[in-house]
Amino acid sequence: MIEDGEVSSSSGDDEEGALSETIQPLKMFRFNDFIWDREIRSAKSVVKTYNKKQKNKLKLKNQCHSQTADFEKSHFCQKDIREHTGCVNAVTVSHGEKLLATGGDDLHSRVWRFDDLILQKTPKPLSKTAEGHDSNVFSIEFDLDDKCIYSGERHGQIMKHDIETSQCICALEELRTHGDVYDLDHHPFDANSVVATYSRAVVMLDDRDRSQTVIMAPNHFGREYFTAQFHPETPVMLLISTEDHGPLLMDRRNAGAKIYARETFEGFPTGRIDWMGCQWSPSGNQFVGIRKAAPPVYFDFVNNRCFELKTQDIPTRYRNRKTLKSMTFIDDYTIATGSDHWGIHIWKVPRPNDTQAFEDESPLEEIKILRGHRSIPNQIKYSKQNQVLISSGVENSFKLWSHFRLPWSYDQPIERRKRGSYVARVIECEREKVEREEQEKKWRENGDMDGRQSYEDVFGGPADTGEDRRTLEMFDVENSDDDDSDLDFADDEERRAFLQTFHRHRMALGAVDAGGMEIGQFLERLGDFFGRRRNVNAQEDEEENEGNALERYFERLQQDADDEEEDDEEIEGEEGDPDEDLDGELDEEDDEELGDLDDWFGDDEEEEREEEEPMEDDD
Repeated sequence: MIEDGEVSSSSGDDEEGALSETIQPLKMFRFNDFIWDREIRSAKSVVKTYNKKQKNKLKLKNQCHSQTADFEKSHFCQKDIREHTGCVNAVTVSHGEKLLATGGDDLHSRVWRFDDLILQKTPKPLSKTAEGHDSNVFSIEFDLDDKCIYSGERHGQIMKHDIETSQCICALEELRTHGDVYDLDHHPFDANSVVATYSRAVVMLDDRDRSQTVIMAPNHFGREYFTAQFHPETPVMLLISTEDHGPLLMDRRNAGAKIYARETFEGFPTGRIDWMGCQWSPSGNQFVGIRKAAPPVYFDFVNNRCFELKTQDIPTRYRNRKTLKSMTFIDDYTIATGSDHWGIHIWKVPRPNDTQAFEDESPLEEIKILRGHRSIPNQIKYSKQNQVLISSGVENSFKLWSHFRLPWSYDQPIERRKRGSYVARVIECEREKVEREEQEKKWRENGDMDGRQSYEDVFGGPADTGEDRRTLEMFDVENSDDDDSDLDFADDEERRAFLQTFHRHRMALGAVDAGGMEIGQFLERLGDFFGRRRNVNAQEDEEENEGNALERYFERLQQDADDEEEDDEEIEGEEGDPDEDLDGELDEEDDEELGDLDDWFGDDEEEEREEEEPMEDDD
């Protein structure tokens, strides 16, 4: 990709001299001295290779400049690919960038041709794994020849499949005790080496002898590991990310010893930080780390500096609390990652020679936020050759983004309302569907449907690949960053579960907050309540006649219109909720808990009123 500020060149001594004057010398790549002597001077230099790449890019500027996307000014269209029957948790681009692999909650991995994804309206995968995993697929990676794929699941199994035959070559189950497989990364040069990131260990796998594994980083480095990646030019070095300690640079031949101290980077943020994944830049001179409840941090080895990426002060600003996310480098100075508020945030960071930007210590905010997802995008990848950004997450579909108008792409997606914004969700959703279809009919008659996404594209068609509103709403968050600030810092699993229940029912239990009840008091009462409920086997009686559910619902609304408390009890707390009878979208267990909570708090309020009444009589 051609970088901003580069100039074109042609043959001739005078022109070569002019070209050399435009290239600013980079500062020395700063590793520890012994690593510098051992790795850089005795092997392939990252900086020398990087400078050579820069010169080659300058020569190709005139040929490629017209094809390069300007992520700050270009308008991006989006295209949905529907095939998975569950959330798409893993996405990766092949080494030759001709193929794309995806995996998710439907337990299978799929391989796609980029040409089919770009040109066809409803592309079909080139291959689908014949043998599925036992649990959700969390990570996926191509081998060096792009003939096989590795996939890792939630419960620790790693499988290798042949793309052409779709058959499983091997299944590694001996390391399940190390936890979930969050990340897989293939060695850039060695066809037999793969590094697997389990939640409790980083393991080196050798494809020639799968029984022999090397544990690079045991669990004493942190609570959980999220990523481990080979350096793109010097793969004896691994960039490992832990929840407690964040990014760690390690030497494969000296496992257990960190190469550098990240605190030596100028501008390193202080205070308690919970980290997530890390990602090398294409040159290996930079990397970025994602944090929980805070914007990402950009590390620059050339200047030995790092800084937090800023986010715009808007209700849908960057936010990371809900899910495990990844990031991608579009080039060495352009970064993209997903947000809990459904956007893909893209930053442009200063170059090493831009000393003014570093001195100001004020990096730019997002240059663009791509909108179109109906829930959280977790996985972000970029294909430089195809000029396409790929994103996936909670939805069953994944998206292609391009500054070119791809066939059957659109720029006006269907928006989804968040959980809690409906009075009667099933009825209002049905009304939205009818109104949208009527509007689409008028657009087609007037020739204005081009560039718009139809309702059928998202929620229509086969039910197994369409979007399920209940699944999408499970991950909805409030606009305020303080809504679940206690959720990520719960001291134990039980308290965290109580807090999750509290925030899930926060809107329904708004009277609790209005009454001034502290969260701690709420947790105590909630704990006692669930303790009593665990000893009871409650079974819900389902209504058999679904045809008259809508009519009965309106009758109850009309009867209870004058009494707000009775209306709330009947809609939210009554067993056999009419919304549930219509399409089964509501969670029966949550409805039961919510109804019992309403009765419980209501009983307390009646007891308080009974205690107050005699006092009023005495007065």
